[in-house]
Parts: sequence; C-alpha cells; structure tokens
Amino acid sequence: MKNLKYLLLSFLLINLLSQNISSKPIDLALVDTSQAEPYLYEPFIKISKVCNFKPHYFSIADFLDKKINLNNFQAIFFLINEEFIFSLQSPNEVTIKFLNLIKQTASKPNRLIGIFIPPNSSHIKRIEPIINALNLVVAQNGSSYFLNFENQFYKHNINSEYFGNSILDLNNFDNLLQTLLASPLEVRSINYKTTLSEPRVRKNQAFTMQISSHNLFTTTLPIKRIFDPNSLSPYGIYWYNPQNKNHIFIGSESLLSFAGISESFLIFPLEDEYKKILIQDLAQTLVELNKVAKQNVKNFNGIDIAKIPNAPQNLKIAKDDFVKRPVKVAWMEVEIFKDAQKSKEQDILIDYIYKAGLDYLWISIAPNYYYSPIGSKAKNKNDLINMIKNFTLKLKAQKGSNKIPKILAGFEIANNLYNENKPKEFAIDIFGRNYEDVPAPLNDQFWDNEIISSFKKFAKDWRKYSNKVALSGLVIDLEMYGRKTVGMFLSTMGFEPSTFKKFNTTTTEAPLPYLVQNREVKNYFTFLNNQAIMLGQKIKKSANKAVPHCIIGCYSPNISINWFYKGFFCGLSSPKQNLMLLTFNSRFDLHKTWMLQNNIYAFHLRALMLSKIKSPADFKLTNGNIWINRFSRFIDKQDPKEWYGNEQSPLPQKDIPNFLEYLREN
Repeated sequence: MKNLKYLLLSFLLINLLSQNISSKPIDLALVDTSQAEPYLYEPFIKISKVCNFKPHYFSIADFLDKKINLNNFQAIFFLINEEFIFSLQSPNEVTIKFLNLIKQTASKPNRLIGIFIPPNSSHIKRIEPIINALNLVVAQNGSSYFLNFENQFYKHNINSEYFGNSILDLNNFDNLLQTLLASPLEVRSINYKTTLSEPRVRKNQAFTMQISSHNLFTTTLPIKRIFDPNSLSPYGIYWYNPQNKNHIFIGSESLLSFAGISESFLIFPLEDEYKKILIQDLAQTLVELNKVAKQNVKNFNGIDIAKIPNAPQNLKIAKDDFVKRPVKVAWMEVEIFKDAQKSKEQDILIDYIYKAGLDYLWISIAPNYYYSPIGSKAKNKNDLINMIKNFTLKLKAQKGSNKIPKILAGFEIANNLYNENKPKEFAIDIFGRNYEDVPAPLNDQFWDNEIISSFKKFAKDWRKYSNKVALSGLVIDLEMYGRKTVGMFLSTMGFEPSTFKKFNTTTTEAPLPYLVQNREVKNYFTFLNNQAIMLGQKIKKSANKAVPHCIIGCYSPNISINWFYKGFFCGLSSPKQNLMLLTFNSRFDLHKTWMLQNNIYAFHLRALMLSKIKSPADFKLTNGNIWINRFSRFIDKQDPKEWYGNEQSPLPQKDIPNFLEYLREN
C-alpha cells in the first residue's frame, strides 16, 4: 500500500513537472528594423506574455552595435518597416547585414521565424530578398516558389512523394502569400467605425485554408478564429519548412499597430466591443504559433479556441484625459471670409461657433505661405490681412455675451517645399535612402523659415489687423502633405552629413561606417533625440516671445514614438505649459505614463469627423476631449461623392441646433 502511495505521488509529481515544462514560456526576440523602443509595442508584448511567450525587444541600433545574440531564442519575429523594404532595391551595408541575420536565423531547425511586413508591400517581388533569406527562391515570373535545390536531401529525393508534396505545399504558400500582399488589413472590409472611417465594403480576395495531409503544412492563421463579420482575420500565413525543419509565419506589421501604441485609424475600431474581437484573434494566432513551436509539430490538430485571460490593463476601455473639463477644438477653414459675396454663410458659421461653446478655433491659415522666405503666397499677403480683418470683425460683432474662443494659427510645415524650393538638406535614413522632398528633421534653417520667423511676423500683423481679437497660439501640423516619398519624419532618419557633423566634428568618415565600426549607433540616436529636445525648446522660446504664454499644439495622424517626436514634444512642453496634442488616436491613457517618464507634458484630443454625426444618437461621440475636423464644412450640405464627403455631416438641418447645444453642455 505504501509503495502504491509512493507510486501515485511520483506519478503526480512527474505529471506536475511535465505540465510546468510544457507551460514554460518561449523566449521570443522582437528584432526591429526601426529605431523604436519596447513601449511602442507594449500592448502587443503584453498579449504575447498572456499567450506564453517571453518577449525581448531589440532595435536596429541594438543589432548594429552587436548587442544581439539570438542563439537562445526559440522564436524570433522580424519587424520589417517600409524603409527596409525600399532599401531592398539597392541594399546598403545595413540592409545586407539584416538580411544575413534573417538567413542565419531561418537556417536553424526547431525555430519559429516570424516576418512582419508593412501593409504596402503589395507584390512578392518587393520582398524577394526576404523570401530568399528563408531559403526559398522566387521564380522569374514572381509568382512561384521552389526550395533551394542545392540541398543534398532534395537532390537524392527529387522523385519522392515527400518532395512532391513539398512542392504542393509551396504552391499553397505562394497562393496565400500573393493574396496576403494584395489584401492587407487596411483594405479589407470592416463593419465598424474607426476615428477616420465609416464601415467600408471592399472586394476582398478570399483566403482559403489549405492543409496538406502528408505531414507537411501550409495554412492561414488563426485556424480557430472567431467567425464574426467584424473579424479582420486571417492575420497571416504559416508554413512548415521541411528543408530547415522550422516554422515560418508571415504576417502584417499592422498586427503590432492596432494592438499597439500607434493606432491605425484605418483598422482600429472606435468601439471597444470590436477591439476585443481583433485582440482575441491576435491572441489565438499567438497561441497556435506557441503550440507548434513548443511541440515542434507540423499540424494544428486538437487546437481549440484559446481561453484568453482578462486583457492586460492597458488594453481595457480608455478614459479621456480631461483638463478640468472636456476641451472642444474646431479645426476650420477661414477662406470663406475672403469672399464678400458669402456674408450670409459667414454669419451662419460664426453663429455655429458661439452656439457650440467652442474653447479653441484652430484656423487653417498656414502663415508660412505668406511669411516664409520661400513662401509661395508671399505676394498675396494683403488677401490674408483682409481675411483676418473680416473674420475677427464678425467674431466681435456677433459675440454678444459669449466668450470668443481662443485662436490658434495652423501651420503646415511642408507647404512651401516644391520645385525649386525643395529642401537643400533633405532627410537620409539609416538604409541610405534620400528623401529629396522631405527636410532633414533637425535642419535649423527649415524650422526658422517655416515656423519661428513666420510665426513672429504673423503674430505682429495679427495684433495690427485683428480688431483686438487675441491670438493665443499655434498648431504645428507635422504631416507633410504632397510628398512623393513619405509624409512624416521616420525613426530611421537623421543620417545626413550635416546632422552627423554636430555629433562628431573631427572624423572625415561617412556617418554610417563610422557609427557601425565604433558601435555608437545607439549613442547617435540618443544624440538625435537630445537635438530634437533643443529644437522644441527653441521654437517654444520664440513662440512665447511672439505671443506671451503661447499655447502650442501639434497635429499628427497618430502618436508617433521615435527619437524625433519624443524629443520635439518634450522640448515644446513643460509642467506649466502643456502641449496640446491633436491626433486620430482614439485613446490617450496608454501614452500618458510613458510621456511623463520622458518629460513630455501633454493633453490629448481625438478627432471627430463630421460624417459620423448622422442623428442625435451620435451626439455622444463628442464626449471627452475632441477636435472637430473641418468645422467650417458644417454649413455645407453633405455630398458623399466628393473627396471631402467624410468631412461633412448628413445631420438634418432641424437637428443642428440640438447638436451645437449638446457640444456646449458636454
């Protein structure tokens, strides 16, 4: 009996031990081609922990400074940005080093290799070198894959059934990857709203789940997904590589976006019930990948819907960051005040402004058009002055007992950078790409021309011609419109010779070879961040001289976390002078702790598109801190066929007074 007890106890201990071993998290390396930081992917990282991974983040600087050792990682996810994809056309030393890292990693057995590509990869030929690094070869027509025939195993087994089924599996993989590239998450149909978009219906290319019965495997993931009309899955393609005996997953970089700090306004739901569906499908994908990697199996038989614990704290429903009370900002055009024939429409717009009880008017006026040394409308300055006179005169005339909203002048930083005025010192990234229509992020002359001197001159003229209506500050629109390369400053930029000279004044070497050889890439990005802080401080100091106690705002499509924006926002803000941050992000509470840790003092306003206000049931969308996109279009009847239909409201005329009252009271 005693022996039976010992046997039973031993059995229980062995069983418990085996359970603990099987539940041990898989070490996961997130290897980034961007110079970001773990916080950018924090919600994704937390989801992966829930799904039994132990994630570790490595930036491009960690890689180049040789601070990465992937030998102890069973799972490696490569996070591929658009800069890297572009560099594949003409690879520099960084691109080649990174491709070699993928190749070395993918050649080892019993590993899970993830390739997360940007949404605009569009065609297989664009990512051909990455496919090659996985030990696949793209055919000349760019549509088929074949295993590398140099492998001795296949030379001796070319007629075997095993090899034949490999080719069949590769064809499946090929078809699925073609579809994935043609149908990124951003263009799939959605049945929910985002901060930018209404529900949209697109003709999706169908993903077909294809499973080989010969112990070789290609499929979309997640397999056990929620069959919900609001799901965006499948999220990627799994393939078992029989040559290297490892697991390959190709998915979208956006998977780290919609669950991450930088929300994609094309796919991230406004309503929390839909967020949960997207997160559940992502968690299910990670659970399935964890199982095949841990058990080194080639099929997913027996996998059930994952029982995901409660979402991590920073994925729960967000609350607005209030500044005493919700803040309402209207972004609006004032061009209408140039036209004397539209006096009636002008009066209606002013009436709406007061009835809505708006706190701020962010007027789309772009003073740098008129005051920059390269201003494209410098000859039309009188038109601007007359517009200011008329606009402010009407504001005063209809004021009554109302308080005039604080006026913020909107600057669009790249408006003048065309033709002969394209930047003389343009941005260059770590992969060697020249962005010839984007200024070097830290170029002093650019910021002096387009913001500092332009705002100083504009503020002086405003005081002179504004009928004593005060100018309270400015909003810097950081999205660069009309660019052929890119519309934002990227984390990989800053490798211009003029910028590098500020870092090292003695060397004659080019920036990249020097930094890589001396393992100073990370130090250099820290230097860039500090320079961005100083730039923000310089603008803030000048703005406060032009307008005492100047309110400074920044618009960006989403909250970007890289060396430039982190430093720039820090320099522009202070505990006593918070930065107004206007974006399409639907929530801010995830960011606030990180921002305070980096000495960024900001309050956030999310976008409200007028097209979302269709009936009184939609009025609640205005709750919290908001900026209303193109408030000036409220006086127009919506024309959904026009490109600006998303900026107009279909709200019936009879309901507009109630909407404006709701805005005022809430």
